[in-house]
Amino acid sequence: MDAAKIVLGDIKVYWRSIIIVFAPILLIPILTIGTNESYCAYAVLLMAIYWMTEVLPLAVTAFFPIFLFPLFGILDVRKTCQSYLKDTNFLFVGGLIVAIAVEESNLHKRIALKVLSWVGARPRWLMLGFMAVTAFLSMWISNTATTAMMVPIAIAVLEKLTENSNPNNIALLERGSNHANASNSTAVARRNTERFPEKKDELRKKSLADITLNYEQMTPQDRGVCKAVLLSICYAANIGGTGTLTGTGPNLVLRGQLDAYYKGADTGITFATWMGFEIPPLIVYLISAWLLLQVVFMTPEWLGGRKKQKKVESKDDVAAMIKRSYEELGAMKFIEWSTLFWFLLLVVLWVMRDPRFVPGWAAWFGERSNEISDASAAMFVACVMFAWPKEAPDFFCLRRDKHQVAQKREPLVTWAIIQRKFPWSVIMLLGGGFALAEGVRESKLSSWIGCELQHALHTLPTPAILAIFTVIITFVTEVTSNTATASIFIPIMLSIAENLKINPLYFALPATIAPSFAFMLPVATPPNAIVYEVGALRIIDMMIAGFFMNWLAIAATLININTYGYFFYDLGTYPTWASQANRTSIC
Repeated sequence: MDAAKIVLGDIKVYWRSIIIVFAPILLIPILTIGTNESYCAYAVLLMAIYWMTEVLPLAVTAFFPIFLFPLFGILDVRKTCQSYLKDTNFLFVGGLIVAIAVEESNLHKRIALKVLSWVGARPRWLMLGFMAVTAFLSMWISNTATTAMMVPIAIAVLEKLTENSNPNNIALLERGSNHANASNSTAVARRNTERFPEKKDELRKKSLADITLNYEQMTPQDRGVCKAVLLSICYAANIGGTGTLTGTGPNLVLRGQLDAYYKGADTGITFATWMGFEIPPLIVYLISAWLLLQVVFMTPEWLGGRKKQKKVESKDDVAAMIKRSYEELGAMKFIEWSTLFWFLLLVVLWVMRDPRFVPGWAAWFGERSNEISDASAAMFVACVMFAWPKEAPDFFCLRRDKHQVAQKREPLVTWAIIQRKFPWSVIMLLGGGFALAEGVRESKLSSWIGCELQHALHTLPTPAILAIFTVIITFVTEVTSNTATASIFIPIMLSIAENLKINPLYFALPATIAPSFAFMLPVATPPNAIVYEVGALRIIDMMIAGFFMNWLAIAATLININTYGYFFYDLGTYPTWASQANRTSIC
């Protein structure tokens, strides 16, 4: 027994090393097949294992194609490396620079407090307000940053709402921005979709060390309210990223892989069409989560109202606190107005580049319109923000005394801030996914997998096949990176669609959205980890609510793709851009 305990103890300590060493060895039989497909399958499976177990940083595993593909003769090193910096990566870079500027200006906190002051102080409406703000902000900035900013505000509201008197939390709302800023150097620097367990302790210490709820002294009813509100924030952060093309990694993976599979083709995926397709189901996801959390955690006492006097007092306290916190921000500053202007301009440029229903601004460039992408607009605005001042300029003595010396104005963002906050590792992760997709396509592994799955599922109708894969992807993303999940599954879905001669978007769109349904586990995504660290939630609470939320999201996605989305993208026809790919089926 003692020997067994020692062995188990060693495994717990060295499990990462064991996987790193033995995973490549155990996969060697695949190489003995001796085909390009088998060589690529070896690389894909090895990367999938390392991504799922995170024995190496996600970005490090993403570098594997650079040496594995040339070694196996799948792709030469030049073509492989070219996949790591596509225009999709720079779309992400530009969008995140603007998002960092929004965080630096504190504009996101002003928006949050203003909306919360509108929705009132009843628990169910406060929760809806938190969800609406979190989802909207997560469409444009990091879901980790959004959650880190919203959680301190929520805790301060919950302290008042549940009438606890923990003195450590009296000034919590006022310290909320400090918590968010402290977390910016760690968690906020990471994009919505990725897990970095090696930074978990650092994240907890810097962003959540002094965020406490007097949880043990609460009644069961009050505890349920706390759980519902906290979960609503992380759910909304995950859901919000699906609303825009730059909102989360899988959306960018789809964009990049469509460009790789159908070079130069107009697949119909633009910033405007993506929002038109995904905003309606996003609203459905949010309402479903709002109703589900009330059913699971809120008792009739909270839903119908507490004793009248206590109810009025709590509502008044919460409303007064939110109003006071908003007033303390003061009037809109020059930096906020400037950031808001450039942010709105970028959104307009993205939406109006090729809105489909009217000619977009890219059409002004005639034949060169196809050479302009959303990345062009993103990088233009991002570059301007490095020059635009964060304080109002003096306009050559017009606004100052003639004896006053002009002061140097810092820009909206500086390179030092970008170096500190930018998630460079996610750029490499996206690039690794693009390289992996290119290798899977060149080796014809995706065609082989598509054929095998087609033969195995040929008796099922197409919607049933789609439903099976959507369920699989949704639950796989609970234990692995959503960007990595999308990078593995989207090429397979595109190949299945080609073999079945149906619109590739019919399979690819759900495979892109489903990786964002990480609702069950704290390790599934950074927003989940942040709310779990508060201490009000147990893992079983997250698993029960997340399990039902997964199924609600799956149902909404499948209904959308077979109804509204079916007509929005004309999914009932096999598009010319897919038929002109001229790939010979091996089925």
